[in-house]
Amino acid sequence: MKMLSTSIKLCLMFDNYKLEAKYNMIKVNRNISSPLLVIFIVLIILNVVNAFFNMDYIALALFLFFLYFTYKSNKEIIIKYMFMYVMFTYHICSVFTVENFPNYLYNLQEWSYRSGCFLPIVTSYMIGFMLLLLLESNNNSKLRRKVQYSEQTYLSFGEIKLSREKVVKVVTTILILLTIIMIARIGKNGFYSMGGIDRFEYRDNTFSGFDSKFYTYISWFLPIPLMCANNGMKKRAWFFFAIYCFYLVWIGDKFGSLFMAFYFLLLVNWSTKELNKKMIGKVIVLAFLALLALMLFIAYQVFYERGSMLEVFEYFNHRLAGGQSDLWWGVFSQEKNGWWRIGEFAKDELSAVFTQPDSWMDYNFGIYKMMRVTAPNGVVNNYLSRGIRFAASSQASLFYYFKYTGLYVGSIGIFVLYYQVVNRAVNAYRSNDLIRTVCYTMLISKVIQLTTMSAIDMLGNTTTLLCIMVLFFMYQKNLYSSRIGIMNDARSSGGINEQ
Repeated sequence: MKMLSTSIKLCLMFDNYKLEAKYNMIKVNRNISSPLLVIFIVLIILNVVNAFFNMDYIALALFLFFLYFTYKSNKEIIIKYMFMYVMFTYHICSVFTVENFPNYLYNLQEWSYRSGCFLPIVTSYMIGFMLLLLLESNNNSKLRRKVQYSEQTYLSFGEIKLSREKVVKVVTTILILLTIIMIARIGKNGFYSMGGIDRFEYRDNTFSGFDSKFYTYISWFLPIPLMCANNGMKKRAWFFFAIYCFYLVWIGDKFGSLFMAFYFLLLVNWSTKELNKKMIGKVIVLAFLALLALMLFIAYQVFYERGSMLEVFEYFNHRLAGGQSDLWWGVFSQEKNGWWRIGEFAKDELSAVFTQPDSWMDYNFGIYKMMRVTAPNGVVNNYLSRGIRFAASSQASLFYYFKYTGLYVGSIGIFVLYYQVVNRAVNAYRSNDLIRTVCYTMLISKVIQLTTMSAIDMLGNTTTLLCIMVLFFMYQKNLYSSRIGIMNDARSSGGINEQ
């Protein structure tokens, strides 16, 4: 009878713990929620009026005001989600440009016109950003708790016991040596455009299977060398970051991977250091200066590759006016009066989670499907034969299959996913947890592909499944340890009598 009573007490204590955590998670900051409610109502009014008058300019102004409100309300959120704020704002500006000014969309082989696609896309993003701001403004959230940065915890391998600091140092040294070897190996082929070819042809001609794997996997380990700076190894950390960026430049990366590297640099440094409001403002300014430096570097690369400043302006015009917006504009123009495509979604998208054709030419899911839906066959075949995709497709995919419901509900899901993964990555960086650091950095990279290029096949990747299994095992282990801790607390407080 006493054992039964003890078990009931433990269950009640654990259930109360979970209920308290759940309650804390849903508390809302009214100073944030009230202005957001007003912004949301204005957004709804704009969508209604937009059926009769062009509200795009006012909607863009509202979005910019919302960004300013976010900055004034919670500066740290701009740092934590810098990649998302930059990429999605760029997408919004791109759609605004093609929607309100005639632009020739080279990928679609047609001129743009006003189709009414801007209000839906800016609404979907603002709903997501507003939800993110609400979640981030909840100071009681256990997911956002301040984890103390740990340097002196240990990893055990049988009887061998190593400090995490030493493991970070060893892993960083290995990554530095490996990157130097890869640079030396690929360097004999020359700079990517020296032979008059673009970066895609360069990689196709020079990359081995190992090169492709290294290019993908090295970014998942990037935060570990960056954590060296917090373990008294700043020179080692900056040296690795420098040679990693040099490697990306050498093989022709212009923006995506380089900006991702700067984002992880920013995220790791913000996660593991205490910054006051003044410093946070400086960090944001430095981040935008880094972004400007990247843009100037892209201009130099295009000039080096094409030999004309006119080509530089043409490149940026194409990237702004079509590179990010063509699929969304094309799909919305065709499907705004259409119906859901549930059967097509199951046939083309869900099946891609489990199996894909061997050749890119046969892909018919995600961004590849949206390319086939909107662009001429000749353009699509030319892209895929060179291993190239268009730039952005997730919102187009959501709208193509599920129309406005998919666009808005999908946006909520996207931002909740970012919130979950990024915060867990931040906690891994703060606790100096190397395994979780790699796993959550990998998941951030995969989530970005899923939510920008509708890469649904990422859900069934071997690395994704392995990562989830590892995290699940570690979660169960910590859950068991928490229950043991609750039991010990109960014993120490006299809640459990031992015989």
